[in-house]
Amino acid sequence: MALGTLFIFYIVLFIIAGIIQYLLYKSKHKTNNSIFIINMIFAILLSYISFTALPSNFSGQKSIAIVWSVIAIFAVIIKLIAGKYSMLSKIMLSLAIIGGFLQLYF
Repeated sequence: MALGTLFIFYIVLFIIAGIIQYLLYKSKHKTNNSIFIINMIFAILLSYISFTALPSNFSGQKSIAIVWSVIAIFAVIIKLIAGKYSMLSKIMLSLAIIGGFLQLYF
């Protein structure tokens, strides 16, 4: 029963990620920084969930979960400081979200 609830939670997170990733790459929202911030918060949420889901003796995998959130933070910093690297920051955000999902699922 509890695993079914967790799977539904995972599917909802996946749908939300798909929507915000679509908004990130949609041409209308290229200059909108709020989409970047929402993606960063979502990537940090995924890495937090991955971090707390692991047992205490999995320190290597916990550190990888922290790396996903650091990548998301650096992506937003790159976007805000140097606007000409906006595609790099979008790719970094996507990488952080995909990596968080892969670590959460496996």
